Amino acid sequence: KLGPMAFEGQLGRPMFGYGFDGGADYSERFGAVIDDEVARILSEAEKKAEEILTKHRPALNAIATHLIETETIEREEFEKLLIVNGITPKQKQDIEHQV
Repeated sequence: KLGPMAFEGQLGRPMFGYGFDGGADYSERFGAVIDDEVARILSEAEKKAEEILTKHRPALNAIATHLIETETIEREEFEKLLIVNGITPKQKQDIEHQV
């Protein structure tokens, strides 16, 4: 909705939405738009996180049980628990290419 933006006042880059003079570099009305957009983004992220955690709950429980019993988990064991619970682990090179 807002797109990538940065606000600067006469005194340089703002800190937490305020210029170094203590005043906002935008109107209260625009501040409300920013707040609404941040709230929307956070709400969507929370919903997505809940969906992921719910979907993969069996794997999380299996991993937690293993960690409670042994306190550590090796990559091979971790990947086996994922596979048993229907999750295909990503290969290291796949993860590196995502960054």
